[in-house]
Amino acid sequence: MTRDKRSYYRPRRCRQAHARQHARGACSGAATQEKLLPPDFISADGFGITEAARRYLAPLIIGESYPPFKNGLPDYVTLQNVAVPKKLATEFTV
Repeated sequence: MTRDKRSYYRPRRCRQAHARQHARGACSGAATQEKLLPPDFISADGFGITEAARRYLAPLIIGESYPPFKNGLPDYVTLQNVAVPKKLATEFTV
């Protein structure tokens, strides 16, 4: 039996959980699956979608939350990175 090099370096409980997950078949092949759109969802020129595709996709994309924009760029939060006071009386080493 060959051992995967990556699994050798995982903690034992992690390896066991990983083995149980694969034994049950959880997510088996989900990442390698491809679902093609039906041909009637693609417009005649091949570069767009039809009204049927729009009706099918609308519930999946309605309500997207876009970030706020400022001067044409996304206005993301800037963290203040304020240090908190130490609570340990002695130095902690790992």
